[in-house]
Amino acid sequence: MGRNINFDKHLVIEQITNLFWKKGFNNTSLKDIEDTTNVKKASLHRFFGINKEELFNNSLEHYFKKSSARWSELGQGVEFLDAFFKNLLDQAKSKKDSDGCLVMNTVLEFAPTTSKKHNPANRYFEKVRAKLKKEITFELKKNNCNGNTDKLSKSYMSLAFSIRELSKITNDPSYYSPIEGQLNALNQELGC
Repeated sequence: MGRNINFDKHLVIEQITNLFWKKGFNNTSLKDIEDTTNVKKASLHRFFGINKEELFNNSLEHYFKKSSARWSELGQGVEFLDAFFKNLLDQAKSKKDSDGCLVMNTVLEFAPTTSKKHNPANRYFEKVRAKLKKEITFELKKNNCNGNTDKLSKSYMSLAFSIRELSKITNDPSYYSPIEGQLNALNQELGC
């Protein structure tokens, strides 16, 4: 008979996710994870993954699910886009997420040494882009407009990336004003 679990699995995955978010994959050791969670390596392996890579992938999945859980509350089309970017900008300006975004941090951490196909965060990056593309398509159809949804989704993703990376170094609103101007211009394109 197995030993009883004497830790909160949700809390532990949250702690592991935060550790990877702050330190990155390469700068986080299994010893760091054990020390942060107070859970022994054998239990970590048993409940969360067989190695550091699997723990990291579980953390990315946890982070993405948590981040995207609120998307259904943001409306559709330009209403979604406004709320999504308002949230990012509010967080950046308040310095609430000074570590940026775990998905985007991971894309950057693995970019120099890993192909796009093998970057563990790339599928989440693409899920965000697909969601933006879906809302762009909705808005264009609603307004009987033609537009290049691929180009527009890449433009929105570039702005999201800029906000998240900028949030690591400043919460000065003047840095975000040009981004807000670009967001307004993109949203106007959706209305023809």
